[in-house]
Amino acid sequence: MARQNRTSYYIDGNVVRKEQYYDLDQKQERISYRRRRSMDKASYMTLPYVMVLTLACLLVVGMAAYYVSVRSQVSVIQREVRALETQLEAVRIENEDLALKVDQGIDLQEIYRVATQEMGMVFPAYDQLLYYEKAESEYVRQNENIPKR
Repeated sequence: MARQNRTSYYIDGNVVRKEQYYDLDQKQERISYRRRRSMDKASYMTLPYVMVLTLACLLVVGMAAYYVSVRSQVSVIQREVRALETQLEAVRIENEDLALKVDQGIDLQEIYRVATQEMGMVFPAYDQLLYYEKAESEYVRQNENIPKR
């Protein structure tokens, strides 16, 4: 390629096999091609596309905010549950202590003495006892009839 009078530049390097000359017109053509391509890419960003993209972003942000809200509610409820479980355990311990006091306060010997000596109660005779088996459960309802012999 012969040199022309136009301004040009020379490319040379360790990988260049032969001398190449580029005119500024070719460089301008290459730049205009890049500009044209970027303008083509920009033309893909139409108003409906931008609106859909914006809506999708807003939806994602809204869902993230809702997730954070729900997660904080779960944390609050978990703290309340832990507090209630602690209260429940304290009430159970208090209930067990009171039941132990009640059990210790009952003197079976005193009950037997009052029943036999002061109220005149006696143990039933052998022929007064009725034994029966109930097949359903060990629980006996008071409104059921006692079976006859």
